[in-house]
Amino acid sequence: MGISTSDKPYMTRVEEAEADKFMRAAVAKAQDAQFVKRPAARREMGHWNEWRDLAEQIRQHVIKYLPDYLEEFSNNVERRRTPGGPRFLRPNRRRGP
Repeated sequence: MGISTSDKPYMTRVEEAEADKFMRAAVAKAQDAQFVKRPAARREMGHWNEWRDLAEQIRQHVIKYLPDYLEEFSNNVERRRTPGGPRFLRPNRRRGP
């Protein structure tokens, strides 16, 4: 189940986006600003490589324990939901092997 933002066919949306000069300019400007501001942000943070290593450790930890975190989230939702209310996660549904 995805989020639907339009009923138009994909290629129609692509063609409209390609023709939207304002949107294309805004995206280009945002991308340019990101790369121009990146070195200053790295200097401001200091110890950039240490921050990157820490972020990687956090990502790996979250990936390793994601099933546990989702189970905890699901339990909290179940505990707080009203009887007959919506269920957000299906129990015992697994993907992959």
